[in-house]
Amino acid sequence: MSLHRVHSLFVCLALTAVSGHWDMARAATAVEDSAPRHGRSIYVCQDEKGHIISSDQPISACAKRNMRELNRDGSLRRVMPPPLTRQQEREAAQQALVKQEQERALRAQQAHDRHLLLTYKSPEDLRDRQKQQLEMIDEEISAATKRILVLDQNLKIERQLAAEWQKKQERPNARLPYAVQQRISSIANAILAEDALIKERQGERERVNRDFEANAVRLTELLANIAEERARSLH
Repeated sequence: MSLHRVHSLFVCLALTAVSGHWDMARAATAVEDSAPRHGRSIYVCQDEKGHIISSDQPISACAKRNMRELNRDGSLRRVMPPPLTRQQEREAAQQALVKQEQERALRAQQAHDRHLLLTYKSPEDLRDRQKQQLEMIDEEISAATKRILVLDQNLKIERQLAAEWQKKQERPNARLPYAVQQRISSIANAILAEDALIKERQGERERVNRDFEANAVRLTELLANIAEERARSLH
């Protein structure tokens, strides 16, 4: 028996062990006899009718089915799944986006945890920082409130002066001078701006409280985990 025939028989037996089908082994043997000697792979699949097909190139008839790529010695190199449909591609893309978002959220949480551990030694340290920030916000709100009181008083004065000026005019409801209108409008706009600032700082106060409460819970968890790990390492 020639060396070539011995090699073909070995490929046949190896294919049988991989697939469990003598038909696949015979198909692979046929490919061995007919395939170019420089080829490095054997492609084997089962078509829609159950026939075993093999070739030294990817098989177009099995484009929608799993295809085995074998080494020349009959060992399995890889299984080539069919290409995804458009719906499967969309689903895979969506799953990839979800995975990326989950990984991003995990990295953000890990960075936040490191920041908490590096910044605060205990929940008490965090509470002290919370108190400082709230005091700063309260000072800003108090200052804006005082400015509004002054502006309100100035607005009343300007309106009283405007009313007195109109009484002196021969024509009822005479149009106020432009400068007077500008002063009244400027004061009114300043009051609105201060009021908006107060509302914004009140919202910031709520956010600071909410964030610090969540951070206090998380810091307590992290410190407890570290303590548990240290305790386990001692045993």
